Amino acid sequence: MSESSPRVVTVLGAGTVGASLASVYAAAGCTVRIVDSDDRCLRRVETLAARVVRITASNQTPSDLMARMERHRELESACRNTEFVSESLPENLDLKRASLEQLEEYVGPRVIIATSTSSLLVSDLQRGLRHPERVVAAHPFNPPHLVPLIEVAGGKDTADWALNWTMRFYRALGRVPIRLKREAIGHLANRLTAALYREAVDLVASGVASVADVDAAVMAPD
Repeated sequence: MSESSPRVVTVLGAGTVGASLASVYAAAGCTVRIVDSDDRCLRRVETLAARVVRITASNQTPSDLMARMERHRELESACRNTEFVSESLPENLDLKRASLEQLEEYVGPRVIIATSTSSLLVSDLQRGLRHPERVVAAHPFNPPHLVPLIEVAGGKDTADWALNWTMRFYRALGRVPIRLKREAIGHLANRLTAALYREAVDLVASGVASVADVDAAVMAPD
């Protein structure tokens, strides 16, 4: 971890993506405060922590990672002195906007709020916030502890310092962040994947190849 990387991270939403990211942050030495109403969230995180330890082949144990995890029911306590917020709530614009507005009550104006949205524009999430300049998209791929790619994008009000900081942070975590020059629905990799999928469907539908052969072409190109 670099000097600019946070020691305390708040994870909002511990579903499949949020739980995986929480384990990645904890493996890097961060104290991770998880906000989730589901009582099963820590069990989910513990399962992923064990996988992260096996994958990284580090000297840490799952217990080491879990010792850095805190479950919070209240957003205010989870945000006290936090240095980075990682939001992984369901893909619902109203829900995410309401959560970002609430976060502004508890975190300082220079604390980055990174949303893992895959289909919403940051500009729409920023609308009406007091400090929209620190809101960025940091879209991981499922599961984030296995797939290192992170797509970083800003909205119309996002500041360069926020994007640059986010890129440095994820590099320090051993991720592979890429920065979009401008925001786009679906970001970059999902759109490339969708184009390949459409071509595969057309090749099968037009009788050029079988499903099995298309699969083989994608999975074994060498």
